[in-house]
Amino acid sequence: MTMNTQGRPTSPVSAASQSVDTVSGSKGLLQAEDLIFEIGTQDTTGVDLPKPKNRRAQPADRPAGPV
Repeated sequence: MTMNTQGRPTSPVSAASQSVDTVSGSKGLLQAEDLIFEIGTQDTTGVDLPKPKNRRAQPADRPAGPV
């Protein structure tokens, strides 16, 4: 009796031969990319957000009252 040869291939192949070229050239999730908090310096991050408008005082910003 012979082995069944139908179905998906089970022989090992190199991963490079299975790579798919995309129209945009995207590589999906690039594992070697720095995380967002690793980009920049001590005072800045990799994201520039606008200053918030009409910011209410936070509990830590308020003066301490009687306890």
